[in-house]
Amino acid sequence: MIKNILKQLWNQRRSNIWIALEIALVFVFLWFILNFIFKQYEAFNRPMGFDIEDVYEVKINNLPASAANYVKQEEFGTTSNEDLLTLLSRLRRVEGIEAVSPTSCSRPYSGCNGTRMFISIHGTDTIARGGMFRVVTPEYFDVFRILTPQGIPAGHENNIMLVLSKNLADTLQVARGDSAYLPFSGTDWRPFVVGVSTEMRYAETWPDLDNGFLVLPEATFVGERWPDEICVRLNHALSEDQRTALWEQVKRVCRINNLSYFYNTPFEKMRENYLRNATDEVKAQCWYAVFLLINIFLGVIGTFWFRTLHRRGEIGLRIAMGATRTSIFSFLIGEGILLLTVITPVAIVIMFNIVHFLMEDTSILTFIAGCVVTWVLIAVMMFLGIWYPAYQAMKIEPAEALHDE
Repeated sequence: MIKNILKQLWNQRRSNIWIALEIALVFVFLWFILNFIFKQYEAFNRPMGFDIEDVYEVKINNLPASAANYVKQEEFGTTSNEDLLTLLSRLRRVEGIEAVSPTSCSRPYSGCNGTRMFISIHGTDTIARGGMFRVVTPEYFDVFRILTPQGIPAGHENNIMLVLSKNLADTLQVARGDSAYLPFSGTDWRPFVVGVSTEMRYAETWPDLDNGFLVLPEATFVGERWPDEICVRLNHALSEDQRTALWEQVKRVCRINNLSYFYNTPFEKMRENYLRNATDEVKAQCWYAVFLLINIFLGVIGTFWFRTLHRRGEIGLRIAMGATRTSIFSFLIGEGILLLTVITPVAIVIMFNIVHFLMEDTSILTFIAGCVVTWVLIAVMMFLGIWYPAYQAMKIEPAEALHDE
């Protein structure tokens, strides 16, 4: 049967060449559309390297000296930094709070993180790499559940150290316990003991970034910079009523001299606000892709529908010559599938060259999977475009088919 189909395709090569070109173009465009949709889905579902579920941002109000109820330092005998450390200690004693960490331009979805050059020295060789830079406390890794590649919390040592994401550590060719350097000014390169965390991303729409965390003891952190917010992780088992009661207790324990509780925001809401514009843009792009898919779907179905309708006389003649409806249907479907199979290598060669030069981040597995899915979708389109008109054409009377012929 395949031999007969190939002979038929060759005999009708003038008309089939245009259909083959259309299939090749559709194959290429359909692959790129599917690849785009897959990459968007993959980007939003790949591990972030941190966990924000049950994590809240707590804003603390520090009364200015001009406020009516401002308490002078001489009256209570402690500094604002000492009061803040007391406040952090009180928060840790609140039942239901698992971890507490002050942050300053270092929390996820903040939009204000800085960058810094990271350096490693290997004999006479120096490797330098720029990356995202955050100054944090040891408990920061508990709050956001940032782990090492071995699955244990990163940065638990209480001495000053540098935690690097795995991709940055691999680039610098350093491992846990090695030393890496941060340039602070000119030739002032300060060495730090290195810890390694998993790969991390800035947001769902971003790829993995090179991340470096300078880990300071909490007292040192508060002494060097006033935190923008306090990040706390709550126990996942807390009910809504328990969470409401917890925040009422937080309001009470945060009232220390000029410090007081201001408000809290769940990180999931902050994530939603941060990603709103990017998400809307991605959704619009995906809808454009779906619109193109529908047009391709209808175009391919229409082409084979029209082609099958114009072969009505041929179908009737085959019936008159004794062919069964099943054999005719199998022949028409086989002809379309064989035409698709013959032209697929040409389309793959075109796509491979485009991917090789313009989309180097596409893996071989993704490329092959995309080709298989594309082939199946076009085969389904062909089937739908052939099945119904062929079914209608097979109702023709043999005498009418002979008359037309």
